[in-house]
This record gives sequence, structure tokens and C-alpha cells, in this order.
Amino acid sequence: MKKKQGAEEKSRTEYSFLNTSMSVAYNAIGAMLGFIARVMFTHTLSTTFVGVNGLFLELLSLLSFSELGIGAAMAVALYRPLAERDQTKLRSLMHCYRKVYNLVGLLVFCIGLCLLAVLPMLIKNGEEVPHLRLIFLIYLVSNVLSYPLLYKRTLLAADQREYMLAKYLIGAQFAQYIAQIAVLLTVRNFMLYVLAGCLPTLAANILSARRVSKLYPFLKEKEAPPLSPELQGKVRRDICAATMQKIGTVVVKNTDNIILSSMISVASVAQYSNYNLIGRGVSQILTACFNGIINSVGNLGATRESDEQVRQVFEIAFFINQWLYGFASICLFELLSPFVSLCFGGAYVFPKSVVLIICVNVFMTGMRTTAQSFHDSLGLYWYDRYRTLAEAAINLIVSIVLARKIGIVGVFVGTLVSGLLTTFWIEPCILYHEGLHASVRTYFLRYGMYTLVCAFAWSVTDFVCGFVQGSALIQFVLRLPLCVAVPNLLFLLCYFKTKECRGAMGICKDFYHIFTARLKAKG
Repeated sequence: MKKKQGAEEKSRTEYSFLNTSMSVAYNAIGAMLGFIARVMFTHTLSTTFVGVNGLFLELLSLLSFSELGIGAAMAVALYRPLAERDQTKLRSLMHCYRKVYNLVGLLVFCIGLCLLAVLPMLIKNGEEVPHLRLIFLIYLVSNVLSYPLLYKRTLLAADQREYMLAKYLIGAQFAQYIAQIAVLLTVRNFMLYVLAGCLPTLAANILSARRVSKLYPFLKEKEAPPLSPELQGKVRRDICAATMQKIGTVVVKNTDNIILSSMISVASVAQYSNYNLIGRGVSQILTACFNGIINSVGNLGATRESDEQVRQVFEIAFFINQWLYGFASICLFELLSPFVSLCFGGAYVFPKSVVLIICVNVFMTGMRTTAQSFHDSLGLYWYDRYRTLAEAAINLIVSIVLARKIGIVGVFVGTLVSGLLTTFWIEPCILYHEGLHASVRTYFLRYGMYTLVCAFAWSVTDFVCGFVQGSALIQFVLRLPLCVAVPNLLFLLCYFKTKECRGAMGICKDFYHIFTARLKAKG
């Protein structure tokens, strides 16, 4: 971000720091505890249970498509009235959103009930799991009960104050995973394991909703002025467009397990779930770095003085993003298989070709994080509302066709191909044309340069790590320092003179000063 010049700039940067810190801590703790619980889960229950659990979580992610669209569109509509402290408009918007969320919760519940009828068709060899439908119903009810509560959290996030909920969210994670581990160590019952995961999350949502109501007392008022026809039309349009986009995004991200389960075997889902757990954990931590600033970007977009101001922030964020995801993808490629073998056993290890395509997908998905964050925070859903639907259709068709021809690797190739044919070029074109008002040529030149540098660093790191052979433990321990040192040194040599690198260092310095200032204030 730009060097602070006034109170507003300083406040926005500090909010970014606080939200980023909370988001990174929450996701890091969740990834660590979730991994420990998964290791316990794998060693105490059968492969079938691991696969079924992964499939159910994927189905629920699919059912959450509508909430994702509403939440994103809500934030865009709230930025300006929050910046202007227009309580009347805020009250009207929040009353409208509460009704929509309740309706969506009911819709998701009905769709979930319909899925119960076809559930056995989605699971090959799932007969080992007793009470299959009842367990899915528990997942479903827990998910649906969160809808009347989540809309309040969106208000806090749009106001750049989501860090205030950290104690509830992190506390719920601790309670969830400790309870699940206790169940696995004692009774080893899958149904109790599911209940132990659902209840703390529900409690955290209730406590978070109460906290938001205290911070914004107008939410307790039962009546609100109706939205103007113009604003009502804009909100309806943005929600529809955002929902269409999120349907496609969720389908792309959450159908791999379903295809693997129905076309290969539930055991392959168990294999992929372990890789996916680690890969998503890393991606969530990295994405958290950008989620912490996304609402600050929305605030900047609503109050900006010039397009150049937003472009400068975007270019620095894109630079940081490619460095983090390039480094993460290289580490995952070299360390994933020995790590999975160590923790879960050799039976869960994928061939190297499958690991490569998974890691390439992590890189490609990660490289679009900055463009996606700015695209969403600036409310550009309407311009490419059909994009992710096309991506989802291509992904399903290519994945199914290739899965039949070349097996597991074909499922992940489908994800890569669909992204390259759609999101890779459409999203940045819309962002630059409608949001940043500049030529997208600069973006693709940077993208190409960043990809070439990453490919070079990846090749060198793989060559160096190739000399490390032996057991899984030896490979992991000796490759880890190489993966940390080699790509980062190469990135530094390539970029240290660029203005983006200097800008990124400036942000790090700003965050460090805020951190030390808060430590002194508490001391």
C-alpha cells in the first residue's frame, strides 16, 4: 500500500494489518489443528471413512454457493454507506440481506434433502459407513443454521473490523479439533466425530452475531426504511451476478472429489483428501494475507481520489502474491509426497505426475488471487457473470473425459485447462478495463515474467533436491531447507531492483511499525 499521508490512509493500513494478522493466525491454527486431526482420523478409521468425510465436505461447499455470492455483493454495497456512516441506508441494506439469507438457508436445506436420495450413487464402496444419510443430514443442518448469523459478519468485514471476532473463531477451532481428537482416541465413532466438529462452529457463529449486534445497535431495530428502487435494482443485480460467478467457482473447486468418488473409487478420494488438506491449508494461509486487505481495497475503491492509486496497490499486491504462491508451489512439489508418506503411510502417496499437476494448479489458482480480490472488492461481477459458469462446464466435461482415458491425473488436468480457457484472461481484462481503467497488456507481461522466473526457480530447486534420496523422513528433513533457501534467493536476485519489490518492502516496514507500536501500547 501507499505510504501513509493522512489519517484515512493510516487507518486503512492499520486495519489491513489487523485483519491480515487475524486471518493468517486463524487459518494457520486451523491448518495445523486440522492436519493433526486428519492424521488421527486416518490412523483410527478406515480409508472409506476418510473418503466419505472429504466427499461430504465437498458437497456442503457446493451447497454454499449462494451464500458466497450474497456475502461478496453485500460487502460491495456496504462500503460507501460505511465510509459515510449512513446508518439509515445500512439498516435498510442489512434488513434486506437478513431476509435473503434466511431464504437461501431454506433453499440450501431443501436441495440438501434432495441430495439424500442420490447419496449412495455418489459413493463407490461406501457400504462400510453406517447411517450414511443421517451423518450427511447432521452436516447439512449445521450448515443451514449458520445462515441467519453469517450476514452480520459481512457487515463487520466490510467495515474493516473483522479482526474483532478472532477470539470466537480461533476458540471454536481449538474446541472443534480437540473434541474431534478426543472422540477419535476414545470411542472412534464417525457420527460423534461429525457432531464434535459442528457444535463449536455453531457456537462461534452465535457469539459473533451477538458481538456484531452490540457494535451496531441499529441491527436490533425490527423495522427499516425500504431501499430506493435504484439501489434495490443494483443490489439485486450484483447479488445475481455474484451468485452466478460463485456457483462456477465452487463447482470448479469442489467437484474433484465427487468425480474421483463416482468414477475411480472412494479410496482415491482419501488419497486426494490428504494432499488437498495440506495444499488448501497452505493456500488458505496465503489467501489470508490478501483477505485481510480486500475490504480495505473496497473502502479505497469507494473513496479513491484516482485510478492510479488503486493500480499502485494492485501491482504491489500482485508481486507479493506471485512470490508467495511460487515459493509455496515449489515447496509443495518437493515435500508433499514424503510428508504424506510420513504422516499417513505409503498407500496414500500419489505418482509424481499427479503431484506435479496438483502443484501447478495451486500456482495457477494462486496467481489469480490478486486479480480476483480486486475484481470482487470493486464490485465488477456483472461484467463477467457467465465466466465461471463456462469454466465449471469445461472443467466437468474435460475432467470426466480425461478421467476415463488417463485416470486420476485427468481430473486435475481438467481443472487446469478450464482455468486457462476462461478465468486466466477474462478476469484481468474486466478488472483493468472496468476497475483500473488501464491497458491489461501490462498485467500479462508481468504474469509472463513472473511465471518464467518461477519456472526457472522450480527447475533449479527440483534439480538440487534430486540429489537427496532415501527414506521419506530423510527426504523431507533435508529437502526442507533447500526449498526455503533456493527459490527465495533466486526470486530476490531477479527482483530486488524492481519498484514492486521496494513497494512490498515498504508495506512490510509499515506493518512492522504498527506491530511494534501496538506491543508498546499494551506494555
